[in-house]
Amino acid sequence: MVSIGVLVRSKCFSGIGKVVLINEETGFAEISFFESPLSPNSRIQTCLISELNLTQLHDEAVIYCKNSQSSKWQRARYGGSRPDDFHLVIYRSGEQESLDISEIYILNIANKDNIDVKAFLASRTTDSPRYSEPRSQFMSSYIKQRSACRSLSSLLSTSVELEAHQLAIVRRVLQDDNKKYLLADEVGLGKTIEAGMIIRELIIDNPDSVVIISVPDPLVEQWKNELEERFFLDALYDDTVFICSHSNISKVLLDNTPTVLVIDEAHLISPLAWSDKLTEKYKYDQIADAAKNSETCLLLSGTPLTGNENNFLSMLHLLSPESYELTDSGLQSFKTKIEERERLGGIYQSLNDSNDNFTLTDNLNLIAEMFPFDEKLNQLLDETRPLVDWSSNSSSETRTTAIKVLRQYLGENYRLHQRLLRNRREDPSVAFLFPGLDGVTREVWSIDKQSISIEQYLDGYRNEYLESGQPTQAITQDNYYSWLEDALTSPMLIGNRAKILLEQGEMMPFEVDVLESLIEFSTQEQQQKDSKLIEVIKSCINENDNNQLIVFCGENKVSMHVYQTLKNEFGNQVELHQVDSKPKFCSSPNIKVLVCDKQGEDGLNLHGGRKSVLHYSLPLSFSRIEQRLGRVNRYSADIKAYPVKSIVLLPNCESFSKAWFDLLNRDVGIFNNSVASLQYVLEEFINEAMSNLIVQGVNVLSNLSELLGGVNGQVYQERQKVIIQEQLNSMEADIEAVSIFTDSLITSDDEAESDALLMSIWIKDCLHFKKLPGEILGTFKYIYTKNTLMDINTFISDCIFGLDFENSTYKSPMTELMSFDRTICSQGQKIYPFRYGQPFIEAIYKTLLNDRRGICSARIRILQNTKLPQPVAGFKLEWLVTHQESKTTSTNQKKFDEVFPPKIDTQWYFSSGTEIDNPNIINLLEKPYESHGETKSAMYKDVNLRSERWSFIEEHFPEESWADTVNKVYENSATNLKSNYLENDSLSFECLSMSVVILYGK
Repeated sequence: MVSIGVLVRSKCFSGIGKVVLINEETGFAEISFFESPLSPNSRIQTCLISELNLTQLHDEAVIYCKNSQSSKWQRARYGGSRPDDFHLVIYRSGEQESLDISEIYILNIANKDNIDVKAFLASRTTDSPRYSEPRSQFMSSYIKQRSACRSLSSLLSTSVELEAHQLAIVRRVLQDDNKKYLLADEVGLGKTIEAGMIIRELIIDNPDSVVIISVPDPLVEQWKNELEERFFLDALYDDTVFICSHSNISKVLLDNTPTVLVIDEAHLISPLAWSDKLTEKYKYDQIADAAKNSETCLLLSGTPLTGNENNFLSMLHLLSPESYELTDSGLQSFKTKIEERERLGGIYQSLNDSNDNFTLTDNLNLIAEMFPFDEKLNQLLDETRPLVDWSSNSSSETRTTAIKVLRQYLGENYRLHQRLLRNRREDPSVAFLFPGLDGVTREVWSIDKQSISIEQYLDGYRNEYLESGQPTQAITQDNYYSWLEDALTSPMLIGNRAKILLEQGEMMPFEVDVLESLIEFSTQEQQQKDSKLIEVIKSCINENDNNQLIVFCGENKVSMHVYQTLKNEFGNQVELHQVDSKPKFCSSPNIKVLVCDKQGEDGLNLHGGRKSVLHYSLPLSFSRIEQRLGRVNRYSADIKAYPVKSIVLLPNCESFSKAWFDLLNRDVGIFNNSVASLQYVLEEFINEAMSNLIVQGVNVLSNLSELLGGVNGQVYQERQKVIIQEQLNSMEADIEAVSIFTDSLITSDDEAESDALLMSIWIKDCLHFKKLPGEILGTFKYIYTKNTLMDINTFISDCIFGLDFENSTYKSPMTELMSFDRTICSQGQKIYPFRYGQPFIEAIYKTLLNDRRGICSARIRILQNTKLPQPVAGFKLEWLVTHQESKTTSTNQKKFDEVFPPKIDTQWYFSSGTEIDNPNIINLLEKPYESHGETKSAMYKDVNLRSERWSFIEEHFPEESWADTVNKVYENSATNLKSNYLENDSLSFECLSMSVVILYGK
């Protein structure tokens, strides 16, 4: 029943209020709100009695009341109801009493920006310094981390290492109102990490986000593992986060409307735009509609533009259908734009301050001719011309800055597409993050000198029968290429194929002898090749115990054969790659060999350590070999990784495979340098060459070698074209701009490891969570106990995504594994970093905002060996300084933390209202709380001014003038603080805490 003095809730107001008046006739009641001990019944509000609900306080709730012994206001803990409508109030261990509900108050500052801290100190309602110091340490570390990441909490709270090139992309996307981008980093640079950070941040901003992530079929489980172990999103799977295969995306889109759409390996979807098949075209159109209607669309593709214009256009169409139309005229316009950008890229490349003024002047004139109607660009050109005049100083800082600004403008406004973000391995800021490639070793297996190899036999057959056009049935002009592919994969494929054809019996008579010979040759060569394989692996393992090898076999049948062969020789040191599962090879040094078929060539992350790639098969595809090497030569900043060696097995004779190997190694250089940016162009060359295979045989590779190799060859020429073309798409300027931010973030993250120990004092010693060691070295968990000073329901609700439900009980919820050390977290075992944005830290911070323990404290500090003429009071005020707009919404907090990163400003004042600027006095005042001080060497002893002890200072600081003293100090501090920021009138100042240390001489 609602009566005067009870605590109530209502839809009429937020929080908890107290009934101070009831009018039974009108049916209305007056409600007051406790803002501080000086304003216990403020903001009187009238409500219908029928709209009021009695409040049931939870155990450990923070309450305020007057201590019946001292008649002073005190903060206390609610201990539960007692007989006769009384309630237990706990002041501290061993000090408690029962009060009527009318004497109990709950803090409610409603829509005010912050609590009136000075009112608590002015009324002498203080807490022990054992609370105030840990609270201050927790808050200081929290704000420092928030400031460093500009409230982009996913940067710190995910289990990844922090790299500038990834942060540049994540910041660019998250700070843009139109979050639709093509993340086009080359293979191995961490597009998944970039996407994961963005997804996590978007979900933090809007928990109702519906995220659909479409990936190639073999990568579904890998994405799920990645988003679980590094980004902790697994609790949302199939609820608001859907990870599906490209083959299943249509069904998922029919059932869900995404606010966030992510397409991995988007180049596999883009060809559907040009398909003649209705089902494929429908799927593309369906994805295009979802992309258009989504708030965020991320396309991930490391494929190059060169030689892939059609599919690149259909990817860009998903981001901006109006600008990139899928029509003949749209395609022609796109190709023209590419040619124009290639020309501009050449100019852009030479637009640097190291060039002479004559060259730069010519470049400025060429740019002006290309873009006569760009007013901003021409203004920049006009400002730069005098600085590159023939008589101007070619080493002036003004000249360097002007050229840099001009380059940035061109790169930002004339890249192929403003929403294409691309880092390349060759970029200086990125290259050092990769282990690199360390060339290739050719290992040969024996061919009997009295015999010929399978490849030679096939070439002889081609020359005798196919080139002349004689009718054949087993090996024909149409299938000869596939026979050759089998020969370069494994002799067993040739033998198996010949056996099947002999069993079928449909062939020309002379072909029987051919197939029988191939079966005989395949048996001999398979034995020789397997023997060489075992010999090579033994040598690698014996050379260094840390060596590991990935054996790529191509076909599944071949990988099964190789696995069994090696298993028989090396036992449990060999593992067979299984789709949808992470290889133990990645984490166990005892597994020396991983055997993969074609599905292992894409999506696996096998980097780190001493790893070699053994090409058991040698596919006639540049991109497949590039993909294999990309499994190991990838982003490795967080782990030790050595340059990647390649090993190729070949028959010991002149053969097609030897010529193909020489072309790959000598003319293309694929085992020494990545050709990711050239793969489409190179594939065109090989496809065109193979069209002459029947006529020319192995000579097609000789001709191709002449075309591709040398400084005048196509490989060199295309590399130069890519360099010029990529100049405008480079993220170098963004990475440079973000480097200061990154350095600050990494410094803050390093400091967070040591600050974490200070933050944990609040958690362990003040809130009484129990810390348990984790099962992994360097990890731990926190568990809620019966002594924890926090409402259990509030904790579970606020930390829901950070709890280990398998090992929790309702009365003792337990967190997931955490670690102070980011390196431990980044190993990918679902270990939460103890950082800003992590669910447990956010739950503690949120509780801290509603738990005013420690906002004010007062102590006497007795100096053991010092005499003072009279006591000296030092007031400490901690101010949170932020942009005033950052407090409105989480989105604005991110936006305006960028404008003005939040900071805590600490000031010390004498009781006279004068600021303390003597560092020696400040150092003495800031020393930690010490209530014992029993030893002779102790400099001081502290006495906490509890409510009954304030009489100790009455002679020098009488109660009647105490409030005036506190108010004067507060106002002077606030005025002085604002004067320090006069140049910025858009800031907000919140006093987080106010404490006093009163020095007495012995």
